[in-house]
Amino acid sequence: MPYQDVFPKFGELDLVLPPGFSDVSHSTHAMPTFNMVLPNGNVLRLQIDFEDKALSKFPNQPRFCLSVFSAGGIRMHDDIQNNSWIETTIIVRGLQEFHTVHSSNREP
Repeated sequence: MPYQDVFPKFGELDLVLPPGFSDVSHSTHAMPTFNMVLPNGNVLRLQIDFEDKALSKFPNQPRFCLSVFSAGGIRMHDDIQNNSWIETTIIVRGLQEFHTVHSSNREP
């Protein structure tokens, strides 16, 4: 279900998602959620909180949260959270291409 249907107060994204992310937002999520399947089948999940923290369920948390799950749905590391979209896209690229510590080729 598109995030605009689940989170109508969110509005349009104020950023451009890297290629490969698909909208998997659901009413059970706290914020818009997007997944990307990494080269080995693991899933990179990006959650984007409301820019207006008054609408957020987690107003004291950073706006962007990245998680990597195995193909079987097991979380593979602690969430990577920050408020910088530029830093978030650099981390996404590292997870996709450079096989960093939290990389797509890490065994569960």
